[in-house]
Amino acid sequence: MTSEGWVRAQLLLATLREPPKPGSLRELVLRLLIMMKEEAEFMKWRAIATLMVDRVKGAEAFDEYAKSAFPYLEKERSKEKNDLIEALRREVANGPISIRKVGKPKAKSRLRASYDRNAIRSDKVLSKIGPVIPTSVPNVSTGSGKA
Repeated sequence: MTSEGWVRAQLLLATLREPPKPGSLRELVLRLLIMMKEEAEFMKWRAIATLMVDRVKGAEAFDEYAKSAFPYLEKERSKEKNDLIEALRREVANGPISIRKVGKPKAKSRLRASYDRNAIRSDKVLSKIGPVIPTSVPNVSTGSGKA
C-alpha cells in the first residue's frame, strides 16, 4: 500500500454517506481499512502498556505499532534508498570529480579596495592622534588621606 492509497482510503471512509453495496470493491476496501485502523489502535495501546513494564521491549512494541499504523512507510523508505543508490551509481559512472581554475577574475574586488582606502585613512588619523597606549606612566602621587 502506498501513502496515496492509504490517504484515499481514509478520505473515502471519512466522506462516506451511506454503507457501500454488500460485496462491492468499495466495501472490501473499507473493511480492510477499518481492520487496519483497529489493529493500529491495538498496537498503540500494547506499546504503551509494554513500555510501562519494560523500556526495551516497549521500544520494540512501538516499532511494531509504527509499522501497523503507517504500512506504507517501509515501502517508501526502501524506494527512497534504492533511488539514492541509483543516483550515486550514475554519479560514479561519470568519473572522478575534477576541480580546475576557470580563468582570471575580470575585475578587482571593490571590497578589497574599500578596505585599503579605510586602512590608509585610519593610519593618517592615528598619526595625528599619536600613540594610543602611553609608553611612560605619569608619576601620580597619592595624598596622605587628609582633605
